[in-house]
Formats: sequence, structure tokens, C-alpha cells
Amino acid sequence: MRSGRDVVSLKDFLVNSSVKRLIAAGPHTIINGKNVVNFASANYLGLMGHEKLLDSCTSSLEKYGVGSCGPHQFYRTIDVHLDCETKIAEFLGTPDSILYSYGLSTMFSAIPAFCKKGDIIVVDEGVHWGIQNGLYLSRSTIVYFKHNDMQSLQSTLEKVTQDNKRAKKLRRYIVVEAVYQIQRLKGIIEGLVAEKEMEKAEKEREKAEKQKEKAEKEREKAEKEKSTKKIC
Repeated sequence: MRSGRDVVSLKDFLVNSSVKRLIAAGPHTIINGKNVVNFASANYLGLMGHEKLLDSCTSSLEKYGVGSCGPHQFYRTIDVHLDCETKIAEFLGTPDSILYSYGLSTMFSAIPAFCKKGDIIVVDEGVHWGIQNGLYLSRSTIVYFKHNDMQSLQSTLEKVTQDNKRAKKLRRYIVVEAVYQIQRLKGIIEGLVAEKEMEKAEKEREKAEKQKEKAEKEREKAEKEKSTKKIC
């Protein structure tokens, strides 16, 4: 039987665990007795061990216990998850949002939900491992372009269209990241949005021209029918 001295509070447990992880995930760590610079940590924002976060985690765990391991559509949920989804949706300006408990599970789930077998996905070669797995699970045709290279993307899209006569009729996706984990580089999303807007404007122009041509043909047809009736 454990004595009173062996019992620790939840806050103390979290602090002790966090300190151990912080030592391993901080900018410097000790390996084989040597003080080294840590380039392998996922603690990008340095929030591990933050006092405010520890207090929040402690109060939440004491009230709710350990949470679910996935989206509430599958594993049920609690009010704080729903509140968080509402705040995320309001921030992004979307009708709703889905909260996952783990980033990798989002990639594994979201990509196959939209992309299916027969679709074409053009992907930055520097995307995260989790995204690569989501792409694999989608069973789509995957084509990579050079990392953060807009020109490579454009030439890859052209090649895909040339090599596959049905490409324009198939659903095509472009997958990039906003910020890349390994390279710490900002993605080409702004360039993609601008390119998409230009493409959209071009399609609208082509659509307007086709409608104009159709209206002209219908007018000519109507005049021809009118002339034929007069002759008769």
C-alpha cells in the first residue's frame, strides 16, 4: 500500500512529466552526457511546460477526465470540444469546423474524404509524412512537383493534362502546406490563390464567349426560319 508521501497531485504529475519532456524537447538537450543543440523537437512554439497551459490542463482533466481520441462524429464529445469548434469556425469565417485530437489523424482522414480513386492530385514534394499517408489512402493518382516552385507546379499541371486526355474531365487537386515543418518555409498558397483567381476569370470569359456564340447562332437560326416562312 502506498504511503501519503508517494501520492502526488495531478498538477505535480503534469509538471514533472512536462519538465522531463521539456528537457528532451527544448532548444538544447543532453545526449550521452553531452549538451547539444536540438533540431529534432516538435515543440515549435516553446509552449511545453508553460504554467498557464499546465493550469488549464489540470482543471480540464479534473473536470472531464481523459478525452476522446478522435472527432466526435465517431467517438462522442464534450462541451469544450464543441465550443472550440465554434470558435475555430467563427475565426475562419466558415459555417462549421471539425476538431481532431491529433494532427496526423486530420491528414489521414481529410484527404481521403475529398479525394478518391480516379482523381489526380498534384503535390509539393516537401509535404509532411502525414499528408503523404493521407494521399496514399485516397488511392488517387499522385504527381509531385518541386518544393515551393510555382513554375514546376505549372509545368507539372500542363504535363498531366497533355499525358491524360481525360485530365480536364477528372477532378484535380493541388496539395501544399502553409508552413513546412522540415524547411520552416512559407508555402506558395498566395501564388496559388492568385493563379486560381486568374484561371477562374479566364473560365468566366470563355463561358461568356460561348454564351455569346450560342446566342448569335440562335439569332441566325431564328432569322433563317423567319425567311423560310416568308418564302413559303
